[in-house]
Amino acid sequence: MAVTGNSPQLPAKGVVAIDNSARPSGSPTYPLDVFAALSADRKTLSISVVNPTETAQECVMNLAGVQASGPATVSQLTAPAGAPPVAPAPGMGRFGGPPATVAHSTLPQAPGRVTVPPASMTVYRFAVK
Repeated sequence: MAVTGNSPQLPAKGVVAIDNSARPSGSPTYPLDVFAALSADRKTLSISVVNPTETAQECVMNLAGVQASGPATVSQLTAPAGAPPVAPAPGMGRFGGPPATVAHSTLPQAPGRVTVPPASMTVYRFAVK
């Protein structure tokens, strides 16, 4: 399963081979990280979209080589909205503050365009033909 995009990571300032590499490490879905996988029986497609930024991002999903069939399930993990950083509790390492939110929902069909919230990971699962 291949993921493509038309939003490559912007080149970083600096000297090639000294400050950064000749080829940027980001993907063509920058600033989002997108991954797609077919189940072992090739009947279910899962697409994960990670938004590490502090703003909502849009993503267009064009499927090639498979056809979505039926409803899509959506699982979304989001950071607390507007919560200021909190010092971690003793023994918790770098982690602290209010917990993340997990939500599950269903869509009538696989989405063609999605808007993912800031600091989130969303997984879309649907049957394919």
